[in-house]
Amino acid sequence: MSAVIRIHPADDVAIARRQLLGGTRVDSEGITVAGLVPPGHKIAVRPIAAGAPVRRYNQIIGFATQAIAPGQHVHTHNLAFSTFERSHEVGAGVHPTAYVDEPATFMGIVRDDGRVATRNYIGVLTSVNCSATAARAIADQFRRDIHPEMLADYPNVDGVVALTHGAGCATASDGEELLVLRRTLGGYARHANFAAVLVVGLGCETNQIQGLMAQEGLAEGARLLIGGKREGRVLWPTILTDTRPDMKVMCEEAFAPLVSIVTYRDFDEALRLLADSPYGLQAGIYTQDIRKAFAAIRKVDVGGMMVNDTSIFRVDHMPYGGNKMSGIGREGVRFAIEEMTNIRMVCFNLA
Repeated sequence: MSAVIRIHPADDVAIARRQLLGGTRVDSEGITVAGLVPPGHKIAVRPIAAGAPVRRYNQIIGFATQAIAPGQHVHTHNLAFSTFERSHEVGAGVHPTAYVDEPATFMGIVRDDGRVATRNYIGVLTSVNCSATAARAIADQFRRDIHPEMLADYPNVDGVVALTHGAGCATASDGEELLVLRRTLGGYARHANFAAVLVVGLGCETNQIQGLMAQEGLAEGARLLIGGKREGRVLWPTILTDTRPDMKVMCEEAFAPLVSIVTYRDFDEALRLLADSPYGLQAGIYTQDIRKAFAAIRKVDVGGMMVNDTSIFRVDHMPYGGNKMSGIGREGVRFAIEEMTNIRMVCFNLA
């Protein structure tokens, strides 16, 4: 294997695969290393005159500040950025893709939005440098080498990672620095390898969490009040709050011991939230106002409305069943017989 990689035939530099010592011969490029070249750094493969452009990926990455001989290390000591006229040739280097007969696969994780992850981490982001210590302390509580018991019930979680920085305050509230910071934090928050992120702030920083969420289009997730643990195929009884109507746990049937607590401003909004679902098995309402009870019966399209009881109440002889996407027909001895009975009409003309 060659000691270097040259990305494009027109490149003036190659990349060292490993540390190269002076005097090392690189036969693939026909050069001899002059001095020490660290791994991952650039090495000249042809003479470069002072002031000449230096190409990598067949793109100009800078200009030589002094003459560079083949085999020399190319870095900040002899390379500098400079303005120059750029010409854009769209598709000039396009080559047809050679597809393999059997595409390679890997054991990944498909997120709800279609993204594919290779890990399943929980991230702890900081809005400001002042909360970095707290973020690292939170992540350390879940380190398996220090507190192995903390994630013992969650073998599917690869770990908790703190992502800190040194900015977020003492900056213009409408400046580019804050915009770039929020864009970077948003990129971390949306990374497929993070199943969820926790954002930790101080409260007085310029980079307010609400502003970060708004700029990057992020939304708060549900909050776990109790439960959430899984033992094999058994899910502990779970209560969630701070859910949104678009969450799967709110708009799809969970088939699990799970309940979401949703707040509402008035009775009409409660009925709207209850009715705004493609499902309609049963619903329950608690009220001392008979008018509100009948309003719920009229407005909510469900198979059964339980007044002053929970939605799971039933006895065997009741016509139990759902509307909309919650099934067809009714259970209960009499009603099940009716559902399975095919009524036929027969006429005899005796004239």
